[in-house]
Amino acid sequence: QEVRSPENNFPNTDPVHPNDQNNQIVDNLIDLGDNIEMSLAQNQSISLKDALSCAPSFNGEIENLIDFTHSCREARAMLPAAAESNITKLIFGSKLSSAVKAALGKDNYSTIEALIKDLKETYIPSKSIYQLHGEL
Repeated sequence: QEVRSPENNFPNTDPVHPNDQNNQIVDNLIDLGDNIEMSLAQNQSISLKDALSCAPSFNGEIENLIDFTHSCREARAMLPAAAESNITKLIFGSKLSSAVKAALGKDNYSTIEALIKDLKETYIPSKSIYQLHGEL
């Protein structure tokens, strides 16, 4: 008796309308970073609002900075490269508290990495080698 693998038993179609020839799933993959990929149907897209919902709010608490930066990178990866400036502006405008915006001292960012760099410089204390040695 022949054993077939499950992935060979399913057609490559939209599960909601399997007989609709316009809904064939194609190999459109969006790289979400860290080896995570998401498959999209040919007629499906991710909106700025969808990507923005991935990023939590950040109020300056250092323990939330790593999660916030990771989420910002995921949101950026969901969109085409041309939309990075837009998602960065939306994250800056709606996900950062007014205290964080004031601490950054800028009104606008065009890339996620520039925003993350300034957040790290502002909220992660830098110590000299002598200060670190003294803490030992």
